[in-house]
Amino acid sequence: GVRVPGLLVWPERFPEPRVITTPCVTSDYLPTVLDFLGVKVPALERRPVDGLSLVPLLEGRVLKRPSAIGFQSGKQQAWTGNRYKLYTPDAGRTWELYDLLDDPAERRNLAQDEPDRVQSMQAGLQDWLNSCRSSDEGADY
Repeated sequence: GVRVPGLLVWPERFPEPRVITTPCVTSDYLPTVLDFLGVKVPALERRPVDGLSLVPLLEGRVLKRPSAIGFQSGKQQAWTGNRYKLYTPDAGRTWELYDLLDDPAERRNLAQDEPDRVQSMQAGLQDWLNSCRSSDEGADY
């Protein structure tokens, strides 16, 4: 798995240090910065935008991400929610499921123990992959 710490230093806005363990992704940067600045970009409001504003999370108004994070590189695919991560190294031939809260090092594959969760997360991942494919084909523009 990939777990990279992120730092935000803004003493005027966030005087007390805090740790947030909610999964985030680099595509959250643009919506977050625009939200902090109060900038509305009409073109972005008419089209889907990858990522979401982290302002509610950073301000403590929400504790969980409202939608999972999709990932694809070659045959590798992943669908990461607030607690669980579904991963396939081979474009869906085999599946791995990890509880990121209890097993952040991703050592215990739960896929055999939780087939319903795997199936549900596979559906979310497939919807996301279909959306990416539509975007690549120009459907969003």
